[in-house]
Amino acid sequence: MATTDPHQVRSAGRLPVFLLPAVLFVVLFGVAVLLAQIAPSKVTSGVYQVYVGDSMAVIPTESLTCSRTADTATCTTRVGADQLTIDVHYTGAPEPGACAARHGDRVVSCQPALGFYGHASQTVRITDNLGLSSTQLADLDAAAPWWRVTYELTTAMLILICTLGVAAGVATFLLYRRFRPVPPNWRPGLIIGAGVVASALFAGTGLLLGPPESVPGAIGGPLIMLAPLSLLAAAVIATWQWQLAGGRGGRAVSAAVAFGAVTFYTGVTMLVFLIQTGFDD
Repeated sequence: MATTDPHQVRSAGRLPVFLLPAVLFVVLFGVAVLLAQIAPSKVTSGVYQVYVGDSMAVIPTESLTCSRTADTATCTTRVGADQLTIDVHYTGAPEPGACAARHGDRVVSCQPALGFYGHASQTVRITDNLGLSSTQLADLDAAAPWWRVTYELTTAMLILICTLGVAAGVATFLLYRRFRPVPPNWRPGLIIGAGVVASALFAGTGLLLGPPESVPGAIGGPLIMLAPLSLLAAAVIATWQWQLAGGRGGRAVSAAVAFGAVTFYTGVTMLVFLIQTGFDD
């Protein structure tokens, strides 16, 4: 007489634990899509940021009104009582081009610099304080969005990496072997498939909003230099998949593998994305 396995009954209709990596891929891709909307590589119509005064207070692209025709761009913003106007001529990397600036009716110094990683816009330096006091310069700097401040973006990424790692470890610990194990003939395909998808997402997040082809010398393409790291990231995720698909070790071992794999993979994925889109430029 056939018997019903209560283990299989409990697992019916539930999400198999070996699909946890797919949840990670969805979350990471969603984060990349959101960050791509504010990535420096998207700023191709004018000046990306302006450093002002001895303290190098930052006026970000969000505070500038820019227009570009061919290789020339003009950006304006109000600083203090007068309007700041910056004219930039692009020559392409590695040459920074040329710029001229006026604050009201007064001509001020303008030093251009063109980033290599992710954006085709200029970062310009104005050594003049533009009539602002040290307090006003500090207020100007504080008005920059948090994602334009390197350490704040880095902190947000570290929080994301740690959160995903801990969540994966806890979920694996709670769910491991509470569902039907993956049939042996399915395991190789799942492991290889997870590695392939992991590698594709690893590269895809970096190329989601990479540097425009019009920027000579910018880092782009298939990440040839980072290919070994991509393969290592895929192997780490495949190891987690093998563990979830019935690998050796108890729940604690599985949770530790999940935490390590997700932390490593998320870290290198976000690093590649930040480099490719110019956030660290």
